[in-house]
Amino acid sequence: MKRIYERETDALFSASFTRNPAFARAFLTLVDGRPENAIVGVSHQTPHKGAGHRGSIDLELTRADGSLLLIENKIDAGYSVTRSGDPQPDRYRASIAALKSRGVQAASVLLAPQIYLGGTRHGDAFDHQVSYEALRASLVGSDLTLLEAAILQAATPYDPIPNSSSAAFFADYEAFARENFPELVIKHNPNGNGVRPTESRTIYFDVPRTLRTWATLPRPRMSLQCRDSGAPSASVKIMLGGWGSRVGSIPV
Repeated sequence: MKRIYERETDALFSASFTRNPAFARAFLTLVDGRPENAIVGVSHQTPHKGAGHRGSIDLELTRADGSLLLIENKIDAGYSVTRSGDPQPDRYRASIAALKSRGVQAASVLLAPQIYLGGTRHGDAFDHQVSYEALRASLVGSDLTLLEAAILQAATPYDPIPNSSSAAFFADYEAFARENFPELVIKHNPNGNGVRPTESRTIYFDVPRTLRTWATLPRPRMSLQCRDSGAPSASVKIMLGGWGSRVGSIPV
C-alpha cells in the first residue's frame, strides 16, 4: 500500500474547503454547528502565534465573521516537539490564547482518523476534534480514495516494503563514506535487517559525531537528499533551526 503523507491530506482539505461547499458545510457543522459562518480564506503552514512558540499550523481558516480556526491535521504521526521541548498541543493552546488576547476569536481543531482521535492522550488540548470518517459523505472520486487510504493507514502499523535496489544503494554509500570520508557518521537504519523501502531517498547524519557543535548555538540537522522531484540534482542540507532568533547577537 502506498504511504499517504499528511501534506497530501493537507492539500486535499485545503482544496475542499474552498471548492467543495458540501465539505466545508460538513466540517463547520461538526466544529460548532454554524455552517453559515463560511470559510473565506485558507492559509498553509502559518507560524504559531504564541510568544516563544515555534513551529507551524497546518491549516488556518478565516471565517466570514473574522474568526479563525487553527487545524492540526494528523494521520498516524506522533506530535512533534521543538528542540526547546515545546510540544505541539501546547503550541496550539498558546496560539489560541495569544489571538484571543488581541481580540481575535479563534479555536483549534484536531483533524484525524477516528482511531487516532480515540487513541491520543492530548485531544483535550484542542477545542474541537473532527474525524476523517465524518467527512466521507462529502467527498467523491480521487478525493474520497485518498481519504479512505489515509484512514486505512492510520489503522495499519507501518511496515516498510523492502526495495532491494534502495537497500543496496544505501549499503554502497555507507561503505563509500566509511572508506573515503570517515568523518561523516551516518545515522543507523531505523528498519531492521537493512530494509529500505522505495521511498527512502535521504541519508541522515549523526550531527554530534560529524559536525563541531557549540554549547551556545542551536544544534543543526544534516542530511543528503539523494532524490528530490522538485530539484535538478541531489543536495546536502544543513538545517540551522532556531538560528533566526540569534541574528542580532551572533556575528556571521
